[in-house]
Amino acid sequence: MDEWIFWILTCGFSLYFVVLLLEFNRPSQKLMEQIDNQEVRRQDMQRRLSHAQEQTEEMKGRLAKLEHDMDDLEAKRKDILPEANKRLMVHIPAGPFTVGGRYEDSPRSERPAHTIYSRPTT
Repeated sequence: MDEWIFWILTCGFSLYFVVLLLEFNRPSQKLMEQIDNQEVRRQDMQRRLSHAQEQTEEMKGRLAKLEHDMDDLEAKRKDILPEANKRLMVHIPAGPFTVGGRYEDSPRSERPAHTIYSRPTT
């Protein structure tokens, strides 16, 4: 009978140590899950970072193109400016002339038509 008690106690202790081992491994399993989740998040952030860097490079290219176009347009504007100023400045001879509109479709600030006298400029 002593042999049965010895074997039963040995099985009980073995079962107790197996339960302890499983309880000890449970936190490490949670830790491994957290590590796996961190790795997935790191990969996602890495993918998002590379996507953002690609977009940044595209934007820099577009910005450089727009700056180049703006420089070209500015040069054209400077070339056209003297001609445009000539068109805006019209010589008005001295003497009387009528300003304003006589028609109903004239803006209010230009009605009624009236005569003004300009002096000669030097």
